[in-house]
Amino acid sequence: MVRNPTNVGMSISDTPEAIEQAREMAKGVTRITRHPLQWAIVIWGVGHVIANGDWVSVIFFSTLALLGLIGGYLIDRKKAIALGAGWDAYAAVTSNLPFAAIVSGRNPLVAKELALPVLVGALVYGLVFYFHEAITGAIII
Repeated sequence: MVRNPTNVGMSISDTPEAIEQAREMAKGVTRITRHPLQWAIVIWGVGHVIANGDWVSVIFFSTLALLGLIGGYLIDRKKAIALGAGWDAYAAVTSNLPFAAIVSGRNPLVAKELALPVLVGALVYGLVFYFHEAITGAIII
């Protein structure tokens, strides 16, 4: 729900204005992590490994969780090469590891920026939870 230069099609340049804009892009969930989808996949995969436990699920969901972990680092490397100083400015105020930039004092946590994303996320989670069996065939106990 916020602009993020790691999204497909997003970019920042090396001009001083663009570097300042890159710092300003670190809002909302990107204050917590610059790769929220990657971390969501990790959490989803680990949660499903724990919930299911059979070998097929362990292999499938562990692979997705591992790809989520590796993906964030690969995106960072690709963007650092492509975007140069603009990326460096953005990376300086954000982190791949959730909450690392906040704990280190590089970016504050602003709760009001998270209100709408948390509300939408909770709504989507509730819908997926309610319709899980209809969508996947798996019963949630």
